[in-house]
Amino acid sequence: MLGVLPCSGACNVGQLTGKAVVKAITARPGKVGFVCALGLPLGIPGIIKKAKDNFDVHIALNGCNIECATKALAAAGLTPVESIEVTAALGIKKNEDMTDEAGLDQLVEIILERVDRFAVE
Repeated sequence: MLGVLPCSGACNVGQLTGKAVVKAITARPGKVGFVCALGLPLGIPGIIKKAKDNFDVHIALNGCNIECATKALAAAGLTPVESIEVTAALGIKKNEDMTDEAGLDQLVEIILERVDRFAVE
């Protein structure tokens, strides 16, 4: 199963990452799962164990070039097979409107393509 860690940051593209992962899980149940972004860098043992044991590979879904999701995985000793940056991948500018869902469907499609490519059955 593919584990996707969304940055879930406090901006439009950060919030878009979490929304997109939920939609991807709904579209491909049992093939993709949500990795807790905050628990990994905090070193919470149960969350780190789940991230390592429940997923074959991980993708970091970063809203912007700060790459918080990639860094969170690294803090737990995990290397993603891919790091996706929403601003670069979709050409969306980062803003403070956390209700802005521009690009959501495109981002879900990107995740689902990665699920189809990387998820182990």
